[in-house]
Amino acid sequence: APPLDRALREIDALRGAISRLMDRQYAERDAGYMKGLVAGIRDDFDPLQFDDFSRLGLTHVLAISGLHVAVVVFVLLKLAALLRLSRERGLDIAFAAMPMYMLATGASPSVVRACIMAMIALALARKHRLKDGLHLLAAAAVCMVAWNPLIVEDVSFQLSFAVTAGLLLYVPLVSKLLPVPWPWLRSALAVAITAQIASFPLSVYYFHGFHLLSLPANLALVPFISFVILPLGMAAVALGAVWAPLGTIPAALASYGNEATFAVVERMNALLALRTVWPDQHAAWVAAAYALIGATAAYARYRLRLRGE
Repeated sequence: APPLDRALREIDALRGAISRLMDRQYAERDAGYMKGLVAGIRDDFDPLQFDDFSRLGLTHVLAISGLHVAVVVFVLLKLAALLRLSRERGLDIAFAAMPMYMLATGASPSVVRACIMAMIALALARKHRLKDGLHLLAAAAVCMVAWNPLIVEDVSFQLSFAVTAGLLLYVPLVSKLLPVPWPWLRSALAVAITAQIASFPLSVYYFHGFHLLSLPANLALVPFISFVILPLGMAAVALGAVWAPLGTIPAALASYGNEATFAVVERMNALLALRTVWPDQHAAWVAAAYALIGATAAYARYRLRLRGE
């Protein structure tokens, strides 16, 4: 068999091994959820549970994306430093790991974008020429569209790039506008609000709905899932692969956290009066919505400059 076919078969076998390991670590409902969260394996995710997350605008936490890639790069660079490898060798190791991680987690548009951005950033960091995030985002878009021009029609591709561009462009602005004295809370609010605004036109266009508790749900659950449950899930897989009993403790802790997450999601979804339904919109409506967002941001920047901020 050609080397590429053999490599892809090995990747499929790895995904299968991760799936079986997680089946042993978690109860059935948890297993499907954790497979999606940690490894991008969606086959066993409960459709009703996915709908609950979708109505609250939480499905983005289940997509392997920039946060997952950042965690992997951070761990690899720290391990390289602990092994007393040079900075350049650590960057090379992280760079080489990205294509394998991308394939092992299913190569969805969001993870492909994040891995390409990480690889470009690592290559530029090695030469001390790292550019800002928008350059990396634009380069990732060019690479993905050159490889598959039809990917521009993919909903997850559009949402991934829209939200990432929104975060890069507007989080500093929104953070300045928020009258919140605590920097950590102001930063978290700015990220959540910006992500909601950036995804809103496309979400309404494709899914025809918006839950009024979406922002509180994202504020409450995304940090918890991203910084507690995801690392525990990754640790459970990594340790369980070495020796099965090692993975049981982080897996059990993740399961307790999942119970709380599912309870909050179900309670919020039970408030039917807070769901809004939107009619079909024309693509021009989406373009006008993004133009309005851009114009509002430009006016806000102008007002801040007048105030000397």
